[in-house]
Amino acid sequence: MKTGMRNYHTHTSRCKHASGTDEEYVLTAIEQGYAALGFTDHTPWPYANGYVSRIRMDVEQLGDYVASIRALKEKYRGRIELFIGLECEPFPQYYGWLREMKEKYQLDYLILGNHVSQEDEAGHFYMRSQTRDDLKRYTESTLQGMESGLFTYLAHPEVSWSDYPQVDDACMDMAEAICREARRLNMPLEYNLLGNDYRETQRTHGLGYPHDAFWEVAARHGNAGIVGIDAHRPEMLTWTGKVIAAQEHLRALGVQVIDQLEL
Repeated sequence: MKTGMRNYHTHTSRCKHASGTDEEYVLTAIEQGYAALGFTDHTPWPYANGYVSRIRMDVEQLGDYVASIRALKEKYRGRIELFIGLECEPFPQYYGWLREMKEKYQLDYLILGNHVSQEDEAGHFYMRSQTRDDLKRYTESTLQGMESGLFTYLAHPEVSWSDYPQVDDACMDMAEAICREARRLNMPLEYNLLGNDYRETQRTHGLGYPHDAFWEVAARHGNAGIVGIDAHRPEMLTWTGKVIAAQEHLRALGVQVIDQLEL
């Protein structure tokens, strides 16, 4: 089976909330006929206060992560193309370190995933946003990350709508600002299938994400949309039908759909 599918948003068990071995993700992708698979596990951060995260790998694991994916890249060369990246918050205090790690490990790309407002994760978790101020903080920090020049695309751009109660002018202001900047930077926006799964299993308590109201704004701004599985289990890479359905849905909304990144 050759689907030619590509997914650029894949995690590993190192982040402490995903399961499966690295090779299981690769073998599942090969079985599903993928042309390419990009790993973007949650980046570690060299926390100045020694904080140990519960939702990302430790700095000491970064070398093993890269070595493991690089070995699989060689093992399965000719059967699938593998890329190595990281999913990162917009923490400007660590951008210098992040650039050093990207160069040191020759990472293929970085994606921007804005989950939490504070480096030690004691701050606001954006999936729990309930107020206009929450959306404003998310928007400001996301724009700062987009403008840094570090990131290839923006993951789950409307993740802060997960528990937000209704579409209002604060939502629209956020969508306008992010889509306008993405168009200026020619940065793709990700239609996130893990968010769809959260909605279907009632793990969101508000608007949920991805949301058509956001993507209608993206269509109006001429943004490029890329479907990302955000795989945290190898079996999520069997969602090929969901990927195709999401692409068709985006096209119906008027969004320019891409399925391949230039890395």
